[in-house]
Amino acid sequence: MADYREISQQYAKAAINSAFLVNGGAATALLTQISGLMNAGYGRVVILPMIFWTVGVFVASFIWLVAFSSTRFVDKSMDSEDDNKPWENIRYSNNYMLLGVFLVVLSLTLFLVGAITLGMSIYCSSSIE
Repeated sequence: MADYREISQQYAKAAINSAFLVNGGAATALLTQISGLMNAGYGRVVILPMIFWTVGVFVASFIWLVAFSSTRFVDKSMDSEDDNKPWENIRYSNNYMLLGVFLVVLSLTLFLVGAITLGMSIYCSSSIE
């Protein structure tokens, strides 16, 4: 039989890693090309996307704390001897889980906004010339 708790944890880890990877990878890729962009006159264009991706990495880092809290409340629900307490702890765990899902979506959205901002900024800058 499948252990749904373990499967959920694996999905959560993959989501957190994805949020780190896309934002951190985009920022790293941009940093490797910064001198060429500066020489081509696009130095100011990279500032806003870099801010989006940096915030995306921060949000991805914060997801870990939220996921840890969710897991702790699941553990507390299993350890509780009070009949009403386990459901309360599961409710808290679910709230943290929903916050974690929101933060993953936010982090991935920050990547998308940063990528679109960079592309549009370069496109608009090159159209003017």
